Amino acid sequence: MTNTNYVKWPDFEQIKEMFKELFIMDRREDGVVTVRMHCNGGPLIWSMELHDAIGKMWRM
Repeated sequence: MTNTNYVKWPDFEQIKEMFKELFIMDRREDGVVTVRMHCNGGPLIWSMELHDAIGKMWRM
């Protein structure tokens, strides 16, 4: 037994804010999450940053 708590996962609003420069995220009332890729509100431009963020976003 330990005297520490588990590290909490960020909630959906925190995740949405974290990735807002690359993903537009919405969650329906039934829990389904949709994700649209973009670059600062404009057309998607493939980059290493986007490639990295996709993997991180899926782990969230």
